Amino acid sequence: MNKKFVWLIFIVMALLMAGCSGSDDGGSSANNNSGYDYTYGTLDFPALNNFGIVALSNTGSICILDGNTLKISEPLLNHEFGSYGGGLFDVAITPDGQTAMVSNFGDATVYFIDTSNPAVPHVKGSVQIDFFAEDIAVTPNGKYLLVTNGGFASRIAVVDIEGQTMIKSDAPKDTLYHNAVSVSPDGRTVLTADYFAGRVNVFTLSSYGKLTYRKTIDLVEGEADFEDPRPVNLEISPDGKTVIVASATAPLVFPILTIQGPGDVVLSDIVKQNNGLRGAQSVAFNREGTKAYLHCVTRFPDANNVSYDGNAIAELQKNFMGKWEVSQIIPVDFYGTSQLFGVDTLAINDTNGYLYVSNPTVSGGTPYVQVVDVNQGKVIKTLKTEDAEDDFYPPSDPDFMSIPTGITFWNKR
Repeated sequence: MNKKFVWLIFIVMALLMAGCSGSDDGGSSANNNSGYDYTYGTLDFPALNNFGIVALSNTGSICILDGNTLKISEPLLNHEFGSYGGGLFDVAITPDGQTAMVSNFGDATVYFIDTSNPAVPHVKGSVQIDFFAEDIAVTPNGKYLLVTNGGFASRIAVVDIEGQTMIKSDAPKDTLYHNAVSVSPDGRTVLTADYFAGRVNVFTLSSYGKLTYRKTIDLVEGEADFEDPRPVNLEISPDGKTVIVASATAPLVFPILTIQGPGDVVLSDIVKQNNGLRGAQSVAFNREGTKAYLHCVTRFPDANNVSYDGNAIAELQKNFMGKWEVSQIIPVDFYGTSQLFGVDTLAINDTNGYLYVSNPTVSGGTPYVQVVDVNQGKVIKTLKTEDAEDDFYPPSDPDFMSIPTGITFWNKR
Protein backbone atom coordinates (compact mmCIF):
# COMPACT_ATOMS: atom_id res chain seq x y z
CA MET A 1 0.00 0.00 0.00
CA ASN A 2 1.49 3.39 -0.89
CA LYS A 3 1.92 6.13 1.69
CA LYS A 4 -0.67 8.45 0.19
CA PHE A 5 -3.35 5.75 0.30
CA VAL A 6 -2.57 4.92 3.95
CA TRP A 7 -2.93 8.56 5.01
CA LEU A 8 -6.18 8.90 3.09
CA ILE A 9 -7.56 5.92 5.02
CA PHE A 10 -6.72 7.63 8.31
CA ILE A 11 -8.27 10.90 7.17
CA VAL A 12 -11.48 9.14 6.14
CA MET A 13 -11.49 7.44 9.56
CA ALA A 14 -11.23 10.80 11.29
CA LEU A 15 -14.10 12.20 9.24
CA LEU A 16 -16.38 9.22 9.76
CA MET A 17 -15.76 9.06 13.50
CA ALA A 18 -17.20 12.55 13.88
CA GLY A 19 -20.38 11.25 12.26
CA CYS A 20 -22.74 12.82 9.76
CA SER A 21 -26.19 12.41 8.41
CA GLY A 22 -27.43 12.97 4.89
CA SER A 23 -25.58 13.17 1.60
CA ASP A 24 -22.41 15.04 0.64
CA ASP A 25 -23.75 15.73 -2.85
CA GLY A 26 -23.73 19.37 -3.91
CA GLY A 27 -26.95 21.13 -4.80
CA SER A 28 -28.16 24.52 -5.86
CA SER A 29 -26.73 27.17 -3.61
CA ALA A 30 -28.83 29.01 -1.04
CA ASN A 31 -26.88 32.12 -2.06
CA ASN A 32 -26.55 33.40 -5.62
CA ASN A 33 -22.81 33.68 -6.24
CA SER A 34 -23.08 35.28 -9.69
CA GLY A 35 -22.55 38.76 -8.28
CA TYR A 36 -19.72 37.90 -5.91
CA ASP A 37 -16.22 39.26 -6.34
CA TYR A 38 -13.86 36.32 -6.74
CA THR A 39 -10.31 37.35 -5.88
CA TYR A 40 -7.21 35.30 -6.54
CA GLY A 41 -3.59 36.34 -6.79
CA THR A 42 -0.42 37.48 -5.07
CA LEU A 43 -0.66 40.00 -2.25
CA ASP A 44 1.47 42.97 -3.31
CA PHE A 45 2.12 44.75 -0.02
CA PRO A 46 5.19 44.50 2.24
CA ALA A 47 3.45 43.76 5.54
CA LEU A 48 0.06 43.21 7.12
CA ASN A 49 -1.41 44.28 10.43
CA ASN A 50 -4.70 42.45 9.98
CA PHE A 51 -4.29 39.03 8.38
CA GLY A 52 -5.57 35.51 8.48
CA ILE A 53 -4.36 32.10 7.38
CA VAL A 54 -6.27 29.21 5.88
CA ALA A 55 -4.93 25.64 5.57
CA LEU A 56 -5.52 23.86 2.26
CA SER A 57 -5.96 20.25 3.24
CA ASN A 58 -5.74 18.30 0.00
CA THR A 59 -2.84 20.20 -1.60
CA GLY A 60 -0.71 20.80 1.50
CA SER A 61 -0.36 24.58 1.28
CA ILE A 62 -1.73 27.75 2.88
CA CYS A 63 -3.31 31.01 1.77
CA ILE A 64 -2.90 34.39 3.44
CA LEU A 65 -6.02 36.50 3.97
CA ASP A 66 -5.83 40.30 3.92
CA GLY A 67 -8.47 41.50 6.35
CA ASN A 68 -8.26 45.11 5.20
CA THR A 69 -8.91 44.55 1.50
CA LEU A 70 -10.76 41.19 1.68
CA LYS A 71 -8.19 39.63 -0.65
CA ILE A 72 -6.62 36.20 -0.56
CA SER A 73 -3.21 35.09 -1.77
CA GLU A 74 -2.50 32.29 -4.16
CA PRO A 75 -1.65 28.95 -2.45
CA LEU A 76 1.76 29.35 -0.80
CA LEU A 77 4.52 27.05 0.50
CA ASN A 78 3.41 24.17 -1.68
CA HIS A 79 5.02 20.81 -0.77
CA GLU A 80 6.68 22.31 2.35
CA PHE A 81 4.35 20.75 4.93
CA GLY A 82 5.30 17.09 4.74
CA SER A 83 3.97 14.28 2.60
CA TYR A 84 1.23 14.81 0.06
CA GLY A 85 -1.99 13.24 1.32
CA GLY A 86 -1.20 13.78 5.00
CA GLY A 87 -3.87 16.43 5.19
CA LEU A 88 -3.39 19.91 6.63
CA PHE A 89 -6.19 20.62 9.07
CA ASP A 90 -5.97 23.24 11.81
CA VAL A 91 -4.02 26.50 11.94
CA ALA A 92 -3.19 28.96 14.74
CA ILE A 93 -1.20 32.19 15.16
CA THR A 94 0.74 33.36 18.23
CA PRO A 95 -0.59 36.52 19.95
CA ASP A 96 2.34 38.60 18.64
CA GLY A 97 1.53 37.57 15.05
CA GLN A 98 5.10 36.41 14.40
CA THR A 99 4.55 32.65 14.19
CA ALA A 100 1.80 30.43 12.83
CA MET A 101 1.37 26.69 13.25
CA VAL A 102 -0.42 24.18 11.05
CA SER A 103 -1.16 20.51 11.75
CA ASN A 104 -0.43 17.70 9.28
CA PHE A 105 -2.73 14.89 10.37
CA GLY A 106 -1.25 11.91 8.52
CA ASP A 107 2.37 12.88 9.21
CA ALA A 108 1.62 13.45 12.92
CA THR A 109 3.53 16.72 12.65
CA VAL A 110 3.05 20.39 13.46
CA TYR A 111 4.80 22.91 11.21
CA PHE A 112 5.94 26.39 12.26
CA ILE A 113 5.61 29.33 9.87
CA ASP A 114 7.41 32.67 10.15
CA THR A 115 4.72 35.35 9.72
CA SER A 116 6.81 38.36 10.73
CA ASN A 117 6.01 39.52 7.19
CA PRO A 118 2.78 37.61 6.55
CA ALA A 119 2.72 38.59 2.87
CA VAL A 120 5.87 36.46 2.46
CA PRO A 121 5.61 33.60 4.98
CA HIS A 122 8.16 30.80 5.20
CA VAL A 123 8.40 27.47 7.05
CA LYS A 124 10.88 27.60 9.92
CA GLY A 125 10.67 24.13 11.44
CA SER A 126 8.45 21.32 12.62
CA VAL A 127 7.86 19.01 15.56
CA GLN A 128 6.78 15.36 15.45
CA ILE A 129 3.79 14.37 17.59
CA ASP A 130 3.31 10.74 18.62
CA PHE A 131 -0.30 10.66 17.44
CA PHE A 132 -2.25 12.01 14.44
CA ALA A 133 -2.24 15.78 14.98
CA GLU A 134 -5.52 17.53 14.20
CA ASP A 135 -6.70 20.29 16.56
CA ILE A 136 -4.23 22.89 17.85
CA ALA A 137 -4.57 25.80 20.30
CA VAL A 138 -2.05 28.45 21.41
CA THR A 139 -1.80 29.68 25.00
CA PRO A 140 -2.44 33.43 25.42
CA ASN A 141 1.19 34.12 26.31
CA GLY A 142 2.31 32.50 23.05
CA LYS A 143 4.55 30.06 24.89
CA TYR A 144 2.82 26.72 24.36
CA LEU A 145 0.85 24.92 21.70
CA LEU A 146 -1.63 22.23 22.70
CA VAL A 147 -2.37 19.44 20.21
CA THR A 148 -5.11 16.82 20.22
CA ASN A 149 -5.93 13.86 18.01
CA GLY A 150 -8.43 13.07 15.27
CA GLY A 151 -9.14 9.57 16.57
CA PHE A 152 -8.64 7.33 19.59
CA ALA A 153 -5.77 8.98 21.49
CA SER A 154 -5.65 9.49 25.25
CA ARG A 155 -2.81 12.00 25.05
CA ILE A 156 -2.45 15.75 24.72
CA ALA A 157 0.76 17.15 23.30
CA VAL A 158 2.22 20.28 24.90
CA VAL A 159 4.72 21.94 22.56
CA ASP A 160 7.24 24.67 23.38
CA ILE A 161 6.71 27.09 20.49
CA GLU A 162 10.00 28.98 20.71
CA GLY A 163 12.07 25.80 21.07
CA GLN A 164 9.90 23.84 18.62
CA THR A 165 10.05 20.85 20.95
CA MET A 166 7.44 18.64 22.56
CA ILE A 167 7.40 18.94 26.34
CA LYS A 168 4.90 16.20 27.02
CA SER A 169 2.53 14.01 25.04
CA ASP A 170 0.38 12.44 27.68
CA ALA A 171 -2.39 13.44 30.05
CA PRO A 172 -2.68 12.62 33.74
CA LYS A 173 -5.66 10.36 33.10
CA ASP A 174 -5.09 7.85 30.29
CA THR A 175 -8.69 6.61 30.07
CA LEU A 176 -9.88 9.88 28.50
CA TYR A 177 -9.99 10.72 24.80
CA HIS A 178 -9.19 14.20 23.50
CA ASN A 179 -10.61 15.15 20.09
CA ALA A 180 -10.55 18.96 20.44
CA VAL A 181 -8.82 21.46 22.73
CA SER A 182 -9.36 25.05 23.91
CA VAL A 183 -7.42 27.29 26.31
CA SER A 184 -8.91 30.02 28.50
CA PRO A 185 -7.79 33.65 28.00
CA ASP A 186 -5.79 33.54 31.25
CA GLY A 187 -4.01 30.40 30.04
CA ARG A 188 -4.80 28.44 33.19
CA THR A 189 -7.78 26.29 32.16
CA VAL A 190 -7.58 23.74 29.34
CA LEU A 191 -10.67 21.94 28.06
CA THR A 192 -10.81 18.95 25.74
CA ALA A 193 -13.78 17.38 23.99
CA ASP A 194 -14.29 13.61 24.10
CA TYR A 195 -16.58 12.85 21.17
CA PHE A 196 -16.86 9.13 21.87
CA ALA A 197 -17.96 9.37 25.52
CA GLY A 198 -19.90 12.64 25.19
CA ARG A 199 -17.76 14.46 27.76
CA VAL A 200 -15.64 17.55 28.34
CA ASN A 201 -12.38 17.06 30.25
CA VAL A 202 -10.99 19.84 32.44
CA PHE A 203 -7.29 20.51 33.13
CA THR A 204 -5.15 23.28 34.52
CA LEU A 205 -1.91 24.29 32.82
CA SER A 206 1.13 25.43 34.82
CA SER A 207 3.55 28.15 33.77
CA TYR A 208 6.06 25.46 32.77
CA GLY A 209 3.65 23.46 30.61
CA LYS A 210 2.40 20.77 33.01
CA LEU A 211 -1.21 19.65 32.61
CA THR A 212 -3.12 18.59 35.73
CA TYR A 213 -6.41 16.74 35.42
CA ARG A 214 -9.26 18.30 37.40
CA LYS A 215 -12.56 16.70 36.38
CA THR A 216 -14.73 15.32 33.59
CA ILE A 217 -18.12 16.79 32.77
CA ASP A 218 -20.64 14.29 31.41
CA LEU A 219 -22.90 15.75 28.70
CA VAL A 220 -25.09 12.66 28.25
CA GLU A 221 -28.74 13.23 29.22
CA GLY A 222 -30.61 10.36 27.59
CA GLU A 223 -33.57 12.46 26.43
CA ALA A 224 -35.66 10.54 23.90
CA ASP A 225 -36.31 13.37 21.40
CA PHE A 226 -32.70 14.55 21.16
CA GLU A 227 -29.44 12.76 20.62
CA ASP A 228 -26.92 12.99 23.45
CA PRO A 229 -24.26 15.60 22.71
CA ARG A 230 -21.26 14.35 20.74
CA PRO A 231 -18.73 17.19 21.14
CA VAL A 232 -16.44 17.80 18.16
CA ASN A 233 -15.26 21.29 19.09
CA LEU A 234 -15.49 23.89 21.85
CA GLU A 235 -14.66 27.57 22.28
CA ILE A 236 -14.14 29.80 25.32
CA SER A 237 -15.52 33.36 25.31
CA PRO A 238 -13.14 36.37 25.38
CA ASP A 239 -13.91 37.04 29.06
CA GLY A 240 -13.01 33.43 29.91
CA LYS A 241 -16.34 32.63 31.55
CA THR A 242 -18.51 30.93 28.92
CA VAL A 243 -17.84 27.79 26.89
CA ILE A 244 -19.96 26.76 23.93
CA VAL A 245 -19.61 23.17 22.72
CA ALA A 246 -20.25 22.19 19.09
CA SER A 247 -21.96 18.82 18.87
CA ALA A 248 -22.46 16.50 15.88
CA THR A 249 -26.09 15.74 16.64
CA ALA A 250 -29.50 16.00 15.01
CA PRO A 251 -31.49 18.05 15.90
CA LEU A 252 -29.07 20.78 17.02
CA VAL A 253 -27.79 20.51 20.59
CA PHE A 254 -25.09 22.73 22.08
CA PRO A 255 -23.96 22.49 25.72
CA ILE A 256 -22.99 25.63 27.65
CA LEU A 257 -20.31 25.48 30.36
CA THR A 258 -19.28 28.16 32.85
CA ILE A 259 -15.69 28.70 34.03
CA GLN A 260 -15.82 29.88 37.65
CA GLY A 261 -12.07 29.84 38.20
CA PRO A 262 -8.94 28.00 37.03
CA GLY A 263 -10.00 24.37 36.53
CA ASP A 264 -13.39 25.11 38.11
CA VAL A 265 -15.89 24.43 35.30
CA VAL A 266 -19.58 23.51 35.53
CA LEU A 267 -22.27 22.53 33.05
CA SER A 268 -24.76 25.42 32.90
CA ASP A 269 -27.16 24.36 30.16
CA ILE A 270 -27.73 22.03 27.23
CA VAL A 271 -29.59 24.00 24.57
CA LYS A 272 -31.83 22.04 22.20
CA GLN A 273 -33.08 23.61 18.98
CA ASN A 274 -35.70 22.09 16.66
CA ASN A 275 -35.03 24.52 13.80
CA GLY A 276 -33.70 22.19 11.11
CA LEU A 277 -30.06 22.65 12.08
CA ARG A 278 -27.80 19.73 12.95
CA GLY A 279 -24.18 18.65 12.97
CA ALA A 280 -22.46 21.70 14.49
CA GLN A 281 -18.70 21.68 13.82
CA SER A 282 -17.08 24.95 14.85
CA VAL A 283 -17.68 27.87 17.23
CA ALA A 284 -16.50 31.49 17.18
CA PHE A 285 -17.29 34.40 19.54
CA ASN A 286 -17.33 38.05 18.58
CA ARG A 287 -14.77 40.25 20.33
CA GLU A 288 -17.26 41.41 22.97
CA GLY A 289 -18.42 37.86 23.70
CA THR A 290 -22.05 38.94 23.29
CA LYS A 291 -22.64 36.72 20.25
CA ALA A 292 -21.32 33.40 19.04
CA TYR A 293 -21.51 31.56 15.73
CA LEU A 294 -21.98 27.84 15.04
CA HIS A 295 -21.09 26.20 11.72
CA CYS A 296 -23.95 23.75 11.12
CA VAL A 297 -25.57 21.47 8.55
CA THR A 298 -29.15 21.98 7.41
CA ARG A 299 -31.55 21.36 4.51
CA PHE A 300 -32.35 23.86 1.76
CA PRO A 301 -34.89 23.81 -1.10
CA ASP A 302 -33.40 24.25 -4.57
CA ALA A 303 -35.00 26.01 -7.54
CA ASN A 304 -37.23 22.97 -8.09
CA ASN A 305 -38.19 22.84 -4.41
CA VAL A 306 -36.14 19.67 -3.90
CA SER A 307 -34.27 19.59 -0.59
CA TYR A 308 -30.50 19.21 -0.42
CA ASP A 309 -27.90 19.31 2.34
CA GLY A 310 -26.02 22.55 2.84
CA ASN A 311 -24.25 24.53 5.53
CA ALA A 312 -25.43 27.50 7.54
CA ILE A 313 -24.10 29.70 10.31
CA ALA A 314 -26.28 29.89 13.41
CA GLU A 315 -25.86 33.17 15.26
CA LEU A 316 -26.27 32.70 19.01
CA GLN A 317 -27.01 35.30 21.65
CA LYS A 318 -28.67 35.46 25.05
CA ASN A 319 -32.40 36.03 25.28
CA PHE A 320 -34.18 38.12 27.93
CA MET A 321 -33.86 35.20 30.37
CA GLY A 322 -30.10 35.04 29.93
CA LYS A 323 -30.25 31.80 27.93
CA TRP A 324 -28.26 31.28 24.72
CA GLU A 325 -30.42 30.67 21.65
CA VAL A 326 -30.28 30.88 17.85
CA SER A 327 -31.10 34.46 16.79
CA GLN A 328 -30.56 34.13 13.03
CA ILE A 329 -29.51 31.53 10.45
CA ILE A 330 -27.15 32.60 7.65
CA PRO A 331 -26.80 30.28 4.61
CA VAL A 332 -23.29 29.72 3.23
CA ASP A 333 -22.15 27.86 0.12
CA PHE A 334 -20.59 24.75 1.64
CA TYR A 335 -21.96 21.23 1.34
CA GLY A 336 -20.01 18.87 3.59
CA THR A 337 -22.17 17.10 6.16
CA SER A 338 -19.53 15.51 8.40
CA GLN A 339 -17.25 17.23 10.90
CA LEU A 340 -13.52 17.48 11.51
CA PHE A 341 -12.45 17.05 15.12
CA GLY A 342 -11.59 20.41 16.66
CA VAL A 343 -10.66 22.13 13.41
CA ASP A 344 -11.75 25.78 13.47
CA THR A 345 -13.64 26.59 10.27
CA LEU A 346 -14.87 29.96 11.54
CA ALA A 347 -12.72 33.01 12.26
CA ILE A 348 -13.76 36.57 13.06
CA ASN A 349 -11.81 39.59 11.87
CA ASP A 350 -12.10 41.81 14.95
CA THR A 351 -11.31 44.96 12.97
CA ASN A 352 -14.52 44.90 10.95
CA GLY A 353 -16.46 42.04 12.54
CA TYR A 354 -16.64 39.98 9.36
CA LEU A 355 -16.89 36.21 9.80
CA TYR A 356 -14.70 34.01 7.57
CA VAL A 357 -15.97 30.50 6.81
CA SER A 358 -14.22 27.42 5.38
CA ASN A 359 -15.16 23.74 4.90
CA PRO A 360 -16.23 21.62 7.90
CA THR A 361 -14.85 18.54 6.12
CA VAL A 362 -12.84 17.67 3.01
CA SER A 363 -15.60 15.28 1.94
CA GLY A 364 -17.78 17.36 -0.37
CA GLY A 365 -15.43 20.31 0.14
CA THR A 366 -15.25 23.35 -2.12
CA PRO A 367 -12.16 25.43 -3.09
CA TYR A 368 -13.02 28.78 -1.57
CA VAL A 369 -13.47 30.77 1.66
CA GLN A 370 -16.54 32.92 2.21
CA VAL A 371 -16.80 36.23 4.05
CA VAL A 372 -20.03 36.85 5.97
CA ASP A 373 -21.32 40.22 7.12
CA VAL A 374 -23.19 39.06 10.21
CA ASN A 375 -24.99 42.41 10.53
CA GLN A 376 -26.51 41.99 7.08
CA GLY A 377 -26.86 38.25 7.62
CA LYS A 378 -25.37 37.26 4.26
CA VAL A 379 -22.23 36.28 2.37
CA ILE A 380 -20.59 39.38 0.89
CA LYS A 381 -17.55 37.85 -0.80
CA THR A 382 -16.19 34.51 -1.97
CA LEU A 383 -12.41 34.06 -2.05
CA LYS A 384 -11.17 31.30 -4.33
CA THR A 385 -8.31 29.07 -3.22
CA GLU A 386 -7.98 27.64 -6.70
CA ASP A 387 -7.73 29.45 -10.03
CA ALA A 388 -10.54 27.68 -11.84
CA GLU A 389 -11.81 29.42 -14.97
CA ASP A 390 -15.41 28.35 -14.66
CA ASP A 391 -17.90 27.32 -11.99
CA PHE A 392 -15.98 25.13 -9.56
CA TYR A 393 -18.47 23.38 -7.29
CA PRO A 394 -19.18 20.61 -6.68
CA PRO A 395 -15.50 19.76 -7.37
CA SER A 396 -14.81 17.37 -10.24
CA ASP A 397 -11.77 15.78 -8.56
CA PRO A 398 -11.75 16.55 -4.80
CA ASP A 399 -8.46 14.68 -4.23
CA PHE A 400 -6.63 17.42 -6.13
CA MET A 401 -8.69 20.48 -5.19
CA SER A 402 -7.43 23.19 -2.83
CA ILE A 403 -9.93 22.53 -0.05
CA PRO A 404 -9.63 25.06 2.82
CA THR A 405 -10.22 23.65 6.28
CA GLY A 406 -8.69 25.33 9.35
CA ILE A 407 -8.84 29.13 9.40
CA THR A 408 -7.69 31.79 11.87
CA PHE A 409 -7.27 35.56 12.10
CA TRP A 410 -4.75 37.83 13.79
CA ASN A 411 -5.55 41.45 14.56
CA LYS A 412 -2.93 43.94 15.72
CA ARG A 413 -3.80 45.38 19.14
